[in-house]
Amino acid sequence: MTAGSQPVRTEQDVVLARQTVRKLVVQCGLRLVDQTKLVTAASELARNTVIYGGGGDMDWALVESGIRKGVCS
Repeated sequence: MTAGSQPVRTEQDVVLARQTVRKLVVQCGLRLVDQTKLVTAASELARNTVIYGGGGDMDWALVESGIRKGVCS
C-alpha cells in the first residue's frame, strides 16, 4: 500500500491536494468521469478545510482488494 500526508493550509496547498488526488486516481485506472468526481470532492474538502477549519492535513492511501483498486483520504 502506498500512503502519504500533506498539509492543507493555503490556497496553493488546495491546488497541490487536487493534483495529488488526480495523480492517484489515474494510477488506479479509474474512468475519467470517476476521476473528475473524486478530484472535485477532494478539492472542495481541501478548500473547506482551509476556509472554515483554518487548515489541516490530507492523509491518503492507495488501497487494493483483490482486483479492485481505490484511494482513501
